[in-house]
Amino acid sequence: MLRSGGTVRKERGAEKRFRIAGLPRGTYGLKQFDFTPGRGISRQTLEEIVECRWIAKRVPHQRRDSRRDGQSIAITGATGCGKSFLAMVISSEAIERGYNVRYWSLSELMERLSKLRKNLRR
Repeated sequence: MLRSGGTVRKERGAEKRFRIAGLPRGTYGLKQFDFTPGRGISRQTLEEIVECRWIAKRVPHQRRDSRRDGQSIAITGATGCGKSFLAMVISSEAIERGYNVRYWSLSELMERLSKLRKNLRR
């Protein structure tokens, strides 16, 4: 099957974004998510979230580092309820839609912030 140049570029871009995010492609998606009632999230809610309307797009004339008016999502719950998996599902869906994502566990994020803080003190 032949693919157009645009399709190949999109595929390469997605592969690169998955690599940068630290997530394997195809592992996390809506198909793999368990929607049992104890999870606390409905299929409809998750489908709305993965549409990525809550992520603000950069207006073409804005600088790359300009402020965005997007919204944040906080995922809370008991240990083992699937918070990390849910975050990976949302991240993977956003990457497939062309957004850049960085995925870190809380411990990885805290370690990175601690290193940055030490570097700023120097």
